[in-house]
Amino acid sequence: MDSSQSPNSRLATSIKWVARLLSILIILVMLAFFIGEGLLGDNSKPLETTAIIQLSMAGIELVGLALAWKWEAIGGSITLIVFVCKGIMNPRAFALPLMLIPFAAILFLLSWWISRKSKTPEIQAAPPTNA
Repeated sequence: MDSSQSPNSRLATSIKWVARLLSILIILVMLAFFIGEGLLGDNSKPLETTAIIQLSMAGIELVGLALAWKWEAIGGSITLIVFVCKGIMNPRAFALPLMLIPFAAILFLLSWWISRKSKTPEIQAAPPTNA
């Protein structure tokens, strides 16, 4: 790390890398489930409409986490919004292992917020003029 970085910049970078590592773990585990259920699972009965919608939402969450690597605010927001919508459809989505998804999204948003604040130059108020 560069010693000329501000403490806020270092904090944002640390949070970003925790979010990235967590997102890699989430993406790999979810892809393993998708592949295992899709290719190796019992496909004897068709999926219900709600299951298709929820699987699509899970896919959008993964895309959001991947986008957050480049654009923290956009990817984090997409992931968080889709997770809340999925949770409204199925409250079991708020179970502990799945709560890592919004946690990663919030970390990306926090990293974006802190880095945005550290890049904003401080505006000095001009001294009052006596006219």
